[in-house]
Amino acid sequence: KVELLAKEEKQHKPTYSHDPEKDVRKVKIQKRLLEEILASNISSGIVLTLSWIKCIVEKQINTKFPNLQFLSCELDKPTFFQLENEILSKGLKFMLEPLRCEIGRIIRLSAKDTYSHLLLDYCGHLNSFKDEIEIAIKNKIVKTNGIIWITVVGRSGKGLKGFNAKDELISLIKKSGSDDYK
Repeated sequence: KVELLAKEEKQHKPTYSHDPEKDVRKVKIQKRLLEEILASNISSGIVLTLSWIKCIVEKQINTKFPNLQFLSCELDKPTFFQLENEILSKGLKFMLEPLRCEIGRIIRLSAKDTYSHLLLDYCGHLNSFKDEIEIAIKNKIVKTNGIIWITVVGRSGKGLKGFNAKDELISLIKKSGSDDYK
């Protein structure tokens, strides 16, 4: 299932923040993700994720599905150690030991049906991550009915004039997943 959500425009000036707990747009998207995970009825297994250091989404999902475990990847050394510290200091047993590497490396090495869900909250443009998204879909690393959740910057960036992330993502999914994704 493909559903594309766009962040609201700054028309009524709600609270925006780099902190996912305070940004109303991010909170709304996190709520929608939780609804999709609940609707999938996949309540156990491993979720490959790009966690924020406070593991907000993973904590929310864990309250509903305590048998899901989360494997997070982080390349940036300071962020990795902050994430690792959060997991250890808060005793987040549902969080597996994080990996200090690019998530694309793990995606490329993963076999069919390895993960229950894939949570890719990228901090960048779709063009930077197209290859690993395509590999995840083609290699079917997420179990049937699992969620592949992708967030990217939707607007055009430098050198991307006229680029539309929504159209590009739909095209990528159709090209990579044949009829397996709706």
